Amino acid sequence: MEAAERIKPRHTKAINRQGKPAEFKSPIIFESMTRRDIVLACFWSFIGRSVFYLKKPHPQARSFLAWALRNKFLGRRIKHLAFSWKEDIYDGLWTDRAFDAIDPVFDKLSASCFVKLLTAKLGSLAQLAIKKELAMHLARFFYLNQLLGHLSSYFNSPVKFVPSANLNFNYFKTKIQQAVDYSFFRKLTLGAGIYLEEHKYANFTFLNLLQGWFSIIAEILLRHLYMTVIIMRSFFIALKNLVSREKLQSWSYGVMIMSRDRQFQNGIEGLDFLIDGKLITKKQVVFIPHTFVKLTKCEIDFINERKLNYITSLNSFYLFGPWLQMFKAAFLSLFATKVFLLKTAHSLAKGVALWESFSSKVHLDNVIGHHDVSVSALCRNIILEKKHKTRSYLYMDSNNFSNYFAPKSSQVKYRFIFYSFMHYTCVVYWNKEMEKILTSMHNQISQHFQAGCLWSTFIKRYKKLDQQDFKVNPTIAVFDSSYRDHCISNPRTAYFFYRGIWRMLEELADLRIIMKPKKTKNYYELMLNDKSMFAAIKALENHPRCQIMDYNTARCQVLAGVDLVIAYPFTSSAFEAICAGIPGIYFDVTGSFSNSLYQDCGIVASNQQDLIEKVKHFLSISEFNFNQWRLNYKSVFDDFLDSRGLDRFIEKLAGKI
Repeated sequence: MEAAERIKPRHTKAINRQGKPAEFKSPIIFESMTRRDIVLACFWSFIGRSVFYLKKPHPQARSFLAWALRNKFLGRRIKHLAFSWKEDIYDGLWTDRAFDAIDPVFDKLSASCFVKLLTAKLGSLAQLAIKKELAMHLARFFYLNQLLGHLSSYFNSPVKFVPSANLNFNYFKTKIQQAVDYSFFRKLTLGAGIYLEEHKYANFTFLNLLQGWFSIIAEILLRHLYMTVIIMRSFFIALKNLVSREKLQSWSYGVMIMSRDRQFQNGIEGLDFLIDGKLITKKQVVFIPHTFVKLTKCEIDFINERKLNYITSLNSFYLFGPWLQMFKAAFLSLFATKVFLLKTAHSLAKGVALWESFSSKVHLDNVIGHHDVSVSALCRNIILEKKHKTRSYLYMDSNNFSNYFAPKSSQVKYRFIFYSFMHYTCVVYWNKEMEKILTSMHNQISQHFQAGCLWSTFIKRYKKLDQQDFKVNPTIAVFDSSYRDHCISNPRTAYFFYRGIWRMLEELADLRIIMKPKKTKNYYELMLNDKSMFAAIKALENHPRCQIMDYNTARCQVLAGVDLVIAYPFTSSAFEAICAGIPGIYFDVTGSFSNSLYQDCGIVASNQQDLIEKVKHFLSISEFNFNQWRLNYKSVFDDFLDSRGLDRFIEKLAGKI
């Protein structure tokens, strides 16, 4: 990949009156601040070091950290250093670089004895699993490398960088372990001929390296301890299964239980949506909880009420032969030199043992899942395909892909690692854009099947049943999103989104809105704790012409009875509505995506006035003109536009297509 153009950072507080960089005293840059970092930063400031941080907490966040950084005393000592990045999509450039570099870097990595042994034993299965984990770390490494390059050129003097102590994977926050692993990945990528930024002045503190080593040692010990527990537990299960003589169970379809939010949220778009009673019946289907899903009593009652077949737990299937393979693989993992290789080796050991055991007890003609992209799914698909010629299906359950946010002129492909390095017989898409992005992400997919929008089928069914034919006022459905700080969907833009909807209600007095929240109120309170966003939601709750639906309400029930849909960019609800013949608008309140794919279609409102105009336009458009408009842009939405996406998917599974 060609060297990315260096973007000069834009500094804010760190300038003098002449607009030139101020004189810094041995600057230390925190990627983001924690409570512990506040104490450390105060110490460094006290001994005369210049201290800055990059990631600002939300200004309305109700936390000690936000208060401390707004405090006048601390604010003079710990300053915010802002950078103006070129890319609007936060992870686009880094993951693209990881995908472009993965093959030469893996070839270099495969020279190590451990990787050689693992790939010799498991073949392409090990290669795909290692590449996926490697790509995640490469994306972080490229982000960190370019950031250090910017800091080095900005200060032009020795500067120390402190990565965030981030526990969850985030492309824009590094883990403290990367201070230690950085030199390993730098050597690996340079050896593979990959371009990297130079940063002779920027480096990590000794304390970072010490923390990183302690973190690595602790994680290695914990992973080995966890694997030991898994081996001991599965050993006793295997001994128990030695004396049991169960017949091989056979099913036409195995449906993976992956997401409680999706599959148990309501009885319409939920667990058994593929069972139509004609082509696919209840007797043919068994529901299988993923290894990380433990069914609750309520969920089991839900399944039993519908008289569905299910497997209680995958962990009861271990047999002695596969267990022995897992033991050998776990022993081999003792020689893993890096945490990400250890993690992959353990995942492969568990996955292979589990699905080899499963395949000896259960026969499936087809296995079906969504968001099913783990190493366990990789093991399952390859093992069941080899043993029983099982066909594996992955269906897309939303249209919220990162390439929809991308500027049309961008050279970045906005690939993302979640849906990469998969092995499936067939992937079921909604449109060509989905297929385009997934085929660029190093997947092994035998068939690509475009079914159309799956969920518009339910909307069409409920529209026929809708009784609101004589509504006095136009009704608009509003769909929000889930939010995180330092992401595209964040609490600050959420506040402006809710506030903009309230202002629309005030300006258009004949409107009535129904808002369907994506998450529960408890989720927003626990994850975000943002008082301004809560105030905006409260204002909508108190508005006489706004009704906020229960979180568990099916989307199709809301969509079927409305005249227009307004959605936060780019949640699937507006897309689904358009595919079902209902006008939809994306309210881009900050104007961040005015040059995106949907802008040409005229469904992105980039400000408040634009929203009002588009609402008036789509409420007044005739059904004939709206359908003509849909036909003009069907390649963007759905090539069929007949709300039969789910029917086509069922026909595909039943072998009718």
